[in-house]
Amino acid sequence: MKRPLTPQNRSSIGSHPFIPSPRLLTPPCIYHFHSVMEHRKLHNRMQWPLKSWWKREFDPIVDVLSDTDDDVFENNEGENMTIPNLRNTGCASSYNLGLCCKNHWMMQNWKDDPKFKDTKWFYRAMDDSWVHLENLVWLAQQYDHTKPMVIGEKVCTSSQYPDGGPGFLISRAVLEHPQFLSAWNQSVSERKGAILDDLIWGIYAKKTNISVVHYHGISHAKIHNTSGLYKYYLKQKDKPWPITFRPVAYHQIGNTIEYMPEMDERLHELDYSIPHPDPYTPPNCRCLDSGHKRCGYNVKLTRGKCFVAQTELECLGPGPWPGQ
Repeated sequence: MKRPLTPQNRSSIGSHPFIPSPRLLTPPCIYHFHSVMEHRKLHNRMQWPLKSWWKREFDPIVDVLSDTDDDVFENNEGENMTIPNLRNTGCASSYNLGLCCKNHWMMQNWKDDPKFKDTKWFYRAMDDSWVHLENLVWLAQQYDHTKPMVIGEKVCTSSQYPDGGPGFLISRAVLEHPQFLSAWNQSVSERKGAILDDLIWGIYAKKTNISVVHYHGISHAKIHNTSGLYKYYLKQKDKPWPITFRPVAYHQIGNTIEYMPEMDERLHELDYSIPHPDPYTPPNCRCLDSGHKRCGYNVKLTRGKCFVAQTELECLGPGPWPGQ
């Protein structure tokens, strides 16, 4: 289905009316560079990003960081598909130390490769992350890339971290820290317990004074046709956008990864550029103590049903939600 032409889609980020053009890789139009992390044993999951949000026009700005040179896999229809821009990092095919190794490779590549020297924003995602790239670019434009920050779904612990499932934005300033790679290695060595890369990002952020900024439109929540948040989004078709955040990225874990093509089509039918006369702003994200929980307005909710699957409106704010 053809995506509606809107003022937001016609922004100055590229020459195409719907998507950021390949000119994002040349100044002054650079807003982000997108890296997707995956494992050879899970190649098959890459069919869903390639069937949904990853249009071929995005090839110049998206890399896949893997642990193999083999870029061909068989999809669910028995057809061979090729993963564009697959980069063999030489890291182990594991979810813990292997993924941390890929983060190190990713940051060093961003720092050292001349083609990224003017890039303002970077995005680190997973192979089961769904991303609305136009809204992602819009989000990056709202912040100052010269300030060290990561933007995503904040999880509250003693070291607040951005949830890795949907991915998160990384400002250019993060790469300018004089010990940005050595501090990463130290953070990995200091982690006690499971070596998960998003938890390492929390230790790393605290060590290097990086701000972890919460954004309601990036969430570990999986979107599907029965989730309250998704149904609320769809009610806004042909209406002014009634809330102060846009859907940017969700973690389509498990079987919901197969829902990516439908959600990508339907969420691109909405016009986010025309504001509602009285848009609703959910309460500010607060980390009220050091307990491990999703960042939210209500500590009781974020320790209960909203901890993992924040797909209900009450998990983001008490309302009233306009257009509900």
